[in-house]
Amino acid sequence: MTVLGHLFNIIIFVSFVGSVFSVLTLLAKKMLHIALPLWFCVCGIIFYLFPLIMPTLYIVPPEETSWVHGYQVACVIWIAGAALFSAYYVIKTKLACHALKKYCICEEERINHIYAHCIAALQLPKTPGLYFGTLKEPACVIMTLRPAIILSEAIVKQLTEQELEIVLCHELAHIKQLHHVWQCVFHFAGILHWFNPFVWIAKNNFALQCEMDCDNKVLSLLKDKVSGSIYAAAMLHLMELSSTQYNHHGNSMEALGFILAKQRIGFILNAPSKIRMAAGKVLLVLFIALTVLLSAYASRTHFYPYPANSRSIEYSAPVIEQ
Repeated sequence: MTVLGHLFNIIIFVSFVGSVFSVLTLLAKKMLHIALPLWFCVCGIIFYLFPLIMPTLYIVPPEETSWVHGYQVACVIWIAGAALFSAYYVIKTKLACHALKKYCICEEERINHIYAHCIAALQLPKTPGLYFGTLKEPACVIMTLRPAIILSEAIVKQLTEQELEIVLCHELAHIKQLHHVWQCVFHFAGILHWFNPFVWIAKNNFALQCEMDCDNKVLSLLKDKVSGSIYAAAMLHLMELSSTQYNHHGNSMEALGFILAKQRIGFILNAPSKIRMAAGKVLLVLFIALTVLLSAYASRTHFYPYPANSRSIEYSAPVIEQ
């Protein structure tokens, strides 16, 4: 229990610091309307995983400690929740592997030709597998160590060559930028901080930023052939096909999907100026520095030695030998 107690103590600290950073992220995005670069969102993962403390402190006290009863109960609940979420992700991964074995390799010459062109344009060292599957979305990246792309056969056959090129470049950009790897790391952070709603907000925001990052990469790659308006029109067409293909009503879309697509399209059609982007990056760096300073200061009241703590009650107390 002692080891788990120390681990839970660290989780509480990094969860607090990560939550502060998540609040600053929401402030920058929702109120200041700053375009968040992917590296800023990656910093959020770091704050949720690694404690940044003063160099004179100890994460694990050198003396033996005993944890109060309430703290032990909270620790057991945390372990149980983390175990449940771990089991969920393991089962989800197993099901994905099982489904991948049932999918058919794409053998259509038209699609494979465009796929090879996109791989060459993005300069990927390896060719990810390309499969046909049953999806609600037109395409997705599956697996982490050996990523593959799954296409909805019913949807992609209705796309023009330009739309298909946009879809394939977008999914390959996810792989090139290692978004699937970072998503896996965020899943791990979600397991550790399952009790913290801010980590789920940050996780969803990171997924959106990955999509927007790919939007930028594809527009930059295909700038001679695809404009922002053409790209936005392709997105709307894909949403329409997804809705009519798997929705019996045929004229409705998921509200959340529409809102996220609206944010992406708004950024594509109304990209901020270079001056605004530079000013935004400066402010984001200040937010990171502020979080680091707060983490260092808060560590003085949380970690050993406890004289740095101004409170009269501690989470733990040293064991007194009789």
